[in-house]
Amino acid sequence: MNIVLHAASLLLAGLLAFAPAHAADTVAPDHQHLQYTGRIDFSDGRAPVLSWPGTSVAATFTGTSLAIVLDDQHGKNYYNVFLDGDSARPIILHLDKGKKTYLVANGLAPGAHRVLLTKRTEGEEGATVFLGLELDDRAALQAPPPRLERRIEFFGDSITSGMGNEAPVEGDDHHGKDKNNYRSYAAIAARQLGAEAHFTSQGGIGVMISWFPFTMPDFYDQLNAVGDNDSRWDFARWTPDVVVVNLMQNDSWLIGRDHKLQPEPDDAQRIARAHPVVVPEGLYRVRAGQHGCDQGWLALAGVCRGRRAQPAHRRRRAHRHAVLSVHGLRQAPARGAAPGECGHPDRVRAQANGLVVRRQGG
Repeated sequence: MNIVLHAASLLLAGLLAFAPAHAADTVAPDHQHLQYTGRIDFSDGRAPVLSWPGTSVAATFTGTSLAIVLDDQHGKNYYNVFLDGDSARPIILHLDKGKKTYLVANGLAPGAHRVLLTKRTEGEEGATVFLGLELDDRAALQAPPPRLERRIEFFGDSITSGMGNEAPVEGDDHHGKDKNNYRSYAAIAARQLGAEAHFTSQGGIGVMISWFPFTMPDFYDQLNAVGDNDSRWDFARWTPDVVVVNLMQNDSWLIGRDHKLQPEPDDAQRIARAHPVVVPEGLYRVRAGQHGCDQGWLALAGVCRGRRAQPAHRRRRAHRHAVLSVHGLRQAPARGAAPGECGHPDRVRAQANGLVVRRQGG
């Protein structure tokens, strides 16, 4: 999305949010025809919590208008709203803190329409409670299409989250408005593979050291992505066929460049530390691959294949021995940094990286 279109989309979202609502029928969050994807907290089925990047809610509805009711923790989150499969022109919502109804469509043609709501930002921006949809009087949800059969999960850092991929070429790339997980290499690869995806990622995170007090071994098994917390994801709820782990760029900077961890581990120690803790022991295995322009360190960028239909003990054995490394992921030159230092991939590089995973993991 270019900057003009981005700004126009934000303006449209703001105008829609304050437009008079004509919806009369409310769809509760536990409606059977709502289709959720991602690590979502359903402790209260009528107030599910979205916190991870790329978590989504989809529905097929009738009528000419649509509003979405959301309750945001801090007023820092951004969401995409895609109508009728138009991925080139999303409505971008910058949420206000607290509960609010956002009118995202009005004056649609009569008949059935499809909506997809996706979280652009990370747990760093806080969590959002999804409180349902508002439709025209006598409008309704229809049964959703079948879920995609393939499943892929990405464990990563800011590059997996999509940080800065919509930032200006000359300027900072860490602002929430410039994050868009939907345009990350990970989300692009999943769509290329025709797979449902989970994105377990946080900008700044490492395996042995991060830019904050917790690391991926503390974070990977959480249900809620807001900081380091005691929530726990039930891995039995959703088992991926393929796992991609793309980490250690932050370890590279903090250890190899800034020497923040002493004594400094060697390659073998780093990989040994990462293997058993990034994902459950015995379930997945990854192999290191070169990452970006930082050739001095090996980033964990592995793809593992599994067979979800097999019994658990046989599935673990299949994961353990079926490993494919992914090489050639590329970053952008860092904005305002010294020559040769890497930054976050822009949309063009994210697209290219998604195709790398598609070719090597497909």
